Amino acid sequence: MDEKELVIRAKNGDIEAFEKLVELYKNRAFSLAFVRLRNREDARDIMQEVFIRIYYNLKRFDANKNFFSWFYKIEMNLLKNYYRHKKRIKENSSEERDEDFEFWINDSISMEEKMTLWNAIEKLRDEEKDIVLLRYFENLDDSKIAETLGISPQNVRVKLFRIKQKLLEILEGGSYEQKRIDEHH
Repeated sequence: MDEKELVIRAKNGDIEAFEKLVELYKNRAFSLAFVRLRNREDARDIMQEVFIRIYYNLKRFDANKNFFSWFYKIEMNLLKNYYRHKKRIKENSSEERDEDFEFWINDSISMEEKMTLWNAIEKLRDEEKDIVLLRYFENLDDSKIAETLGISPQNVRVKLFRIKQKLLEILEGGSYEQKRIDEHH
C-alpha cells in the first residue's frame, strides 16, 4: 500500500492506516524537531503533537496534495509556536547530546568531526537549516524541497550553493559567524 492510499484510508477512519502513516513519519517528525530543539523530550513532545494535529485535521487534507509538505508545515508551525511560548530551551549535557546525534549522523566520520559540522550547521539561519535537513537527512530533491518550503527549485539550488559556501567559511575560520554577529548589531 502506497502513501497516498494510506492517507485516503486514514481519512476514511482506518486506524491501522493512520498507524502506518505514523510509523512512516515518526522518525522524520522527531528528527525535524530535534535538529531545532536539541532536546530529546521536547522533540518527542512536538512529534506527538504533530500526529495529534494530523489525526484531527486529516479529514480536511486534500489527498491529491503532497502529504509530506502538509506534515512539514504542521511541524514547522508547532515549532514556531514552541519558540514563542518558551523563551529558554534547556541545554542537554554534552554526553547526552553526543548520544542523541548518533541516530542521524553518518557513522563514517569521527565524533569530533560530527560535532564540528553540527556546530557549523547551528550557525545557519532556520530556513538554511531546514534546507540542509531536507536535502541531506531527508534526501529530498530540489523540486520536493521547493514544494515543501514554497519556493522555486531554482531558488533551492541557489540557496544550497550559498549554504555550502557559508558552511565552508565557518569550518575554515568562522568568517560567516562574525558576519552574522555584525549583522545583528
